[in-house]
Amino acid sequence: MGKIVPKADKHGLREFGFVMATIIVLLFGLFFPVIIFKQPFPEIPFPFQVPLGLASLALVFPIILKPLYIVWMYIGFVLGWINTRIILGLVF
Repeated sequence: MGKIVPKADKHGLREFGFVMATIIVLLFGLFFPVIIFKQPFPEIPFPFQVPLGLASLALVFPIILKPLYIVWMYIGFVLGWINTRIILGLVF
């Protein structure tokens, strides 16, 4: 089966932290409240606290994000394995 999780250096973990922070802000700060639920944009939305923490960790101590990175990559591997079987099953 090979190696599931790719190696992550400081640069890769830093990038992972910033990307996750951006996705959380866009989903929970903009997409769900404003677009889905048609509510006004909150002045100080709650979801900005988590991405701020992720971005701070990514900037100062990116190695702390390694366990989260490993879990996220493992989930992606499992979902990719399942999706491959479903798509190939439908095609063939």
